[in-house]
Amino acid sequence: MINFVLCYKGKIFLLFLPTTNNILSMNTFFRFFVLMVIASSIVFNGCKKDDKSNASTTPTYTKVLTATIGGVAFSASLPMSQMSMGNLQISGTNAAGALQIILPYNVGTGTITVTEDSPSTISWTSGQNAYVPGTGTIIITKHDVTNNIIEGTFSANLKEFETNAPLQITNGVFKITYVEQ
Repeated sequence: MINFVLCYKGKIFLLFLPTTNNILSMNTFFRFFVLMVIASSIVFNGCKKDDKSNASTTPTYTKVLTATIGGVAFSASLPMSQMSMGNLQISGTNAAGALQIILPYNVGTGTITVTEDSPSTISWTSGQNAYVPGTGTIIITKHDVTNNIIEGTFSANLKEFETNAPLQITNGVFKITYVEQ
């Protein structure tokens, strides 16, 4: 009996070729051997380890919180968001300051008008200066409650808490996932 080991698509197969009285003619053996070498070279290609990693197929989501604040570009170095106590809080900081947006937990897509008295707010803190909501607009373009993703744009006219000095926020964008607590 002639034995061969084959590997096909990561599985190993043993081939047993029965022979008459365990003797094959040289011609038959040579043909079989050539055929097996060719077949083996094709099949053994399937035994190479796949380069595909077993990494999760869940797509990553890039978090974004940017705006132009007082004419200066702002981009949060680590935007964060959480749903807590009936509010969805979106915030981010960089060396210039901290930006925060607060929305009701059940916010849907659409336009939200921000006023001094509305539950939705936009605020900015820079050093010792705290800017509170004046007027503004938040447009929710996506709120995926299954995957906890919220996206939108915003603009606002804020005023400094103590001096009422105005501060304009334009071109605001947020694209962020949030954690429910």
